[in-house]
Amino acid sequence: LRSLRRSDDFSADKIRGVPWTTALQPIFDAKCAMCHDGSPGAANKSYASKRDWTAANFASRSMRYSGVIVLAYLIFHLADLTWGVIPGYDWKRGDVQQNVIGSLSNPVVAGFYIVANALLAVHIYHGAYSMFQSLGVSNPAYNALRRWFATGLAAVILIGNVSFPIAVLAGIIDLNPGIS
Repeated sequence: LRSLRRSDDFSADKIRGVPWTTALQPIFDAKCAMCHDGSPGAANKSYASKRDWTAANFASRSMRYSGVIVLAYLIFHLADLTWGVIPGYDWKRGDVQQNVIGSLSNPVVAGFYIVANALLAVHIYHGAYSMFQSLGVSNPAYNALRRWFATGLAAVILIGNVSFPIAVLAGIIDLNPGIS
């Protein structure tokens, strides 16, 4: 129908009684093309969100929070098992087994260790995944391999670290004075 148009003059006296497709639609098409670039979404980009979440996942969006909690966990871990300043058990310098069992026998402390290590795993996942991107290895052909590596590294660290409080709470590891 647009090929039937013979004039670009769309003044009011020319379009009275003319069907929509031959006279009015080109005006609206021209006006819409001025605002829209053909892509879906808001015509006025000020309405669009400033954030682009397509490349962000939970790990990358929670880095600032998990980082602070991991730092708090690190300070608590050192104060609890290295310096012996956390009350609640008989801390002895150099007696690692007694200190670990004494500390992690408290379900609140063990729960904190488990939660902090879960956040540590999320933090490590993002760090391991982003490490390759920072080095320039961000080709889509390698993204699955990067994801598997990051997931595997975070899982190994999580399982290893969480096994201690779970083993102590389950009674698998207990204080054996004969072993030093």
